[in-house]
Amino acid sequence: MRINTHVPSMVAARVLAQQTASLQQSLMRLSTGLRINSGGDDPGGVIASESHRSEERGLSAAIENAESAKSMLAASEFALAEISSFLLELENAIDQSAGADSLSTDEVAAHQGRIDTILHSIDRIAATMMSDRQRFRSGDSAYVAIDVSAGPGIDSVAAANLGDALNGYLSSLAGGQTNDLASGNISAARAIVQSANEQVATIRSSLIAFEKCALDSNICSLRVAFENVQAANNATRETDFAAETSRLTRGQILLHAVTQAPLIYSQSPSHGLSLLK
Repeated sequence: MRINTHVPSMVAARVLAQQTASLQQSLMRLSTGLRINSGGDDPGGVIASESHRSEERGLSAAIENAESAKSMLAASEFALAEISSFLLELENAIDQSAGADSLSTDEVAAHQGRIDTILHSIDRIAATMMSDRQRFRSGDSAYVAIDVSAGPGIDSVAAANLGDALNGYLSSLAGGQTNDLASGNISAARAIVQSANEQVATIRSSLIAFEKCALDSNICSLRVAFENVQAANNATRETDFAAETSRLTRGQILLHAVTQAPLIYSQSPSHGLSLLK
């Protein structure tokens, strides 16, 4: 028995402080849902978690950019569908003008005006497609491993480029050009429109194949990678509620036991003094 220094009480105080700190840590983890609330909780885990979070942001940006590319391709495919409709209307206008000899000058001029309007609309759609593509490419696409301009022929939907060198191009059907209605080259005009139709159909099929084989597969792989990185980060950073609840219950029991220890120790000297009587 010691008089000036009661070692068991000192041990009980130390263990009480340890159990109180452990209990507070468990309560913080359960209340925040995070296993790592400060660098001292797990220094190595903090480094791994921050690395995972950085990778998550990169993958999220990649998914957004790929989805933006898919939206742009969908808009381009819709624009090409409009051009296909215009080409069918252009072919119809040429067929109606086939009997130019039986048409008056005003009727031919009306048909030519219709053709000029169609050609202008095709050029306007082509310019819009190019503007959208340039606006997309000027954005941040650091995480996109796909060049959305890879679709073949994406630049060749203007009237000056649709057609072929043998028969001519759509722009030659405009008023005052070599294959306008006044020239009487109806067969050449039909051949030009048919060639343009085939070109647009080829471009549309290429865009659809590119979207399905490149963009869709890329988005799918990016989402799987994002899920895996997020799962790894959660395992490193977040609280296991079952294990932490068990640890909290254990801490509460030990804390209760430690608080009773000083009372037990305080009774030991009185027992010793009673022996001296």
